[in-house]
Amino acid sequence: MKYRSTITLFIIALALSSAYLFYFQPRLEEKKIIEDFEKRFFRADTSDLEFLRLDSGQGPITIVKNEDSWKITKPAEYKPDLGAIESLFSALAKGRLIKLVGDAEDLDTFGFKTVHVILSLGYKGTIDVLKIGGESPSAAGHYAYSERLGKIFLVDKEFAKAMNLKLLDLREKRLFTFQPEELARIKIQRDNDTVELEKRSDGWQMISPLPMKADKDDMKNLVETFYTQKVEAFLEWRPELAKLERMIFIELNNRKGISIGSYELYFWGTEWDKGIVVHRPGSANASRVRREFWNLLNERYSSFVYRNMIRIDKNKAKNISVHSGEDRFVLEKINDQWYFENSSVPSETMIELIDYLNIWKAEKLIIDNRELGIDQFVLEIEYKDRTDRVSVSDFNMDYEISSSKMFAAKKGTVKKEKVDYLYARSSNLGSSAIVSSLDMINILNMIWGMRND
Repeated sequence: MKYRSTITLFIIALALSSAYLFYFQPRLEEKKIIEDFEKRFFRADTSDLEFLRLDSGQGPITIVKNEDSWKITKPAEYKPDLGAIESLFSALAKGRLIKLVGDAEDLDTFGFKTVHVILSLGYKGTIDVLKIGGESPSAAGHYAYSERLGKIFLVDKEFAKAMNLKLLDLREKRLFTFQPEELARIKIQRDNDTVELEKRSDGWQMISPLPMKADKDDMKNLVETFYTQKVEAFLEWRPELAKLERMIFIELNNRKGISIGSYELYFWGTEWDKGIVVHRPGSANASRVRREFWNLLNERYSSFVYRNMIRIDKNKAKNISVHSGEDRFVLEKINDQWYFENSSVPSETMIELIDYLNIWKAEKLIIDNRELGIDQFVLEIEYKDRTDRVSVSDFNMDYEISSSKMFAAKKGTVKKEKVDYLYARSSNLGSSAIVSSLDMINILNMIWGMRND
């Protein structure tokens, strides 16, 4: 009996040791390998990183820690896009290892004859290299081989996609690196004129070609465009590009008069791979940006100046009247309540109308003191001591406006309607103006709508 018990215990011990040897130990080793992999790549402390190298098929890109920041050192020294670097580190932190699938001898089996990305991370004198291959047949993820561990893993697709970066993705792509509040002077030199704008204590002012108040909204858009303008492609500067016929020169200065940057813009063409060439004088490199940037800088000077057709003080205005053809509409305020055709107008409806009138801008200003001719549309705002007035003539000014603006989508349909541009005068502006018929139609529609409220 004792002999049988000994045999039984021996068999149990043998089974347990076999289970440990063939099941538990490999599982423990696999767990350790996975933890080691994740610690180096997916749960890495980026503060310990000294450098990072990526090669996605166009040559290695090396990013080195420079004190508390980073810089690109290869293929040449470039300022990095810190937002892109932050996104790269975030992708490393969020990476997900699905499972361990093989060893170094299985590389051909898992398609590593083609490597899509090589990622190298440098930690205090040690380097970890990860080669990212193709997608698994089940499309669950991508295969990745760790050279140090000699193991093949399956990693999530988002991680593999996030590592597939080119130099353009990682380089600083903004033309101007400044904070919007720093900008104090803008010079835009074109073929036919030079526009200069200066920020003063009371806001932006145009200095050239005419001393005029700048438009707050348009200047905000212009500054934001400079601040956010990004490169679409980096180019080698070729002298023949300087021979292109159309050129704009821009220069920005800060409050101390120090240049933030100066560039030459050349109109290269309308093809998708051309657009606008941007070159910094003296530089061996250039870049390409969208044509919208050129279009904004090439606008007439009046596109940047104050163009509000009227400015209504909603607390002091007594009457608002509109004449259009033979129609005359009068809105009257009595004891802080607005009335139209003997009926009270809801306050929110009146606020909507006044707000629209206050943002009504001329399409452009012109130095032209011609006779108004027949009134097509007249807006009058009556106060206790004065009457502000906008008069729109029937004189057509389409020839002053780009043909691309002469048709606009009709509200509520996919059809387009003809837009007329008419000569106008306003007591709110120091020069004549050109206005769009769409604005007058919208104003009249808002007033007609009050009959249904």
